[in-house]
Amino acid sequence: MNAEENDIRLDELFRKKLESAEVIPSPSFNSTLMKKLAFREFLSFNPAKLNIFYIGGAVVAGIATVLVLSLNKTDNEYNWQDTIVSENVVVSSDIPANQLPVIIEAPEYSEQPEQTTTATRTPISTNETLQVVNDSETVIENNQSPVLAERMTLEPTVAISEFINREQLTDNRLVANNRNNTKLFTSSVSSGCAPLSVSFAATSEDIDSYRWRFGGAGFSAEKSPTWIFTYPGEYNVTLEAFSSGRLVGVYTENITVYPRPTARFEISPEKAVLPDDEVRFINYSSGAVRFQWDFGDGNGSQQFEPLHRYRRYENYAVTFKAYNEYGCADSVTLRNAFSGTNYYIEFPNAFIPNQNGPSGGVYSQSSESAHVFYPVFFGVMDYNLRIFSQRGILIFESSDIEIGWDGYFNGQLGNSGVYIWQVSGKYHNGESFFKRGDVTLLRN
Repeated sequence: MNAEENDIRLDELFRKKLESAEVIPSPSFNSTLMKKLAFREFLSFNPAKLNIFYIGGAVVAGIATVLVLSLNKTDNEYNWQDTIVSENVVVSSDIPANQLPVIIEAPEYSEQPEQTTTATRTPISTNETLQVVNDSETVIENNQSPVLAERMTLEPTVAISEFINREQLTDNRLVANNRNNTKLFTSSVSSGCAPLSVSFAATSEDIDSYRWRFGGAGFSAEKSPTWIFTYPGEYNVTLEAFSSGRLVGVYTENITVYPRPTARFEISPEKAVLPDDEVRFINYSSGAVRFQWDFGDGNGSQQFEPLHRYRRYENYAVTFKAYNEYGCADSVTLRNAFSGTNYYIEFPNAFIPNQNGPSGGVYSQSSESAHVFYPVFFGVMDYNLRIFSQRGILIFESSDIEIGWDGYFNGQLGNSGVYIWQVSGKYHNGESFFKRGDVTLLRN
């Protein structure tokens, strides 16, 4: 009998013996079994029944919601508005959360009568304005440089000028407040052309230290500084006055600095022939509305591009001034404008006379010009030429510029050697000239 047949017989034997038997499990067994089945079903995903996946999703969503709310609260922690009311003074500050902090505190102050001061915080939107209102003025600054206040500590009866920490405010957001509007300094001028030098003088004698702000241009601790505003613009000059280490007053005045035009010109023609040519002055100025010309010879003009005729060559200094609508001016001067002349007279340093006899020195339309000592010139009006031997004997003279020396003296050909020449006269513009030199007579 093999193993398979033994298994079949054992199976039939157990069935006959136990088919009429009934086993009823205990209640505790049934409860335990049902709990295990329910737990396994809870761990498995069934869209129709509550299971661990639904519970886990709800927990994750709750945690995410708490984190988002917490982050929003942190980001908006400084996005609030402080309103302080004290002696009819109201300060409302915009506080964008992405700017550097400015700590605003109140120094100790005990000399004022007791007043009621309240402070409230309400959320506000960013990019509004900083406004200060007191008994005599309302100042609204632009919102290009928002200010962030991190905390504010107030005591009763504290004036604005005493609790604003101005060291940490940018110059273009600094609002000067003086409770009595007392003039703390004077300035030599209130406006002018760049670069503008302004002298300031403090007027109070009860001050022991000073802090000047020149509207972004710089600072000073002197009592009466002098400041040069290099660039055009509007500058709020502020003086903070201190006594015994306490801020007792703030005063601001506006200084206006105007731009200057640019003056530039040229002359045409560049090498004018005087007095024949009429000179044109070409205007290359910028930012100007009015002009003033000084031609250097006693004449002038206010035209944009004038024309002028000079009588003679001299060392003229031509000055050009350009003015803008504010009265600011720029000037440029061209010196020695016509010191050089296009008129000239020059002589050669050697020549070979014609050995066949004298020619009379006429060279203008003669082939004999190659054998004549004569000048090259332009613009000569008066002329006198003299030629001397080495002993100083006058051997030739001419007042006609078209007649030169042919090398002969009293009908005889001069000896080879060096001779001295001297010429004088005037050009067409009236300018005089005088020259001298030497010339070598060569013989074949």
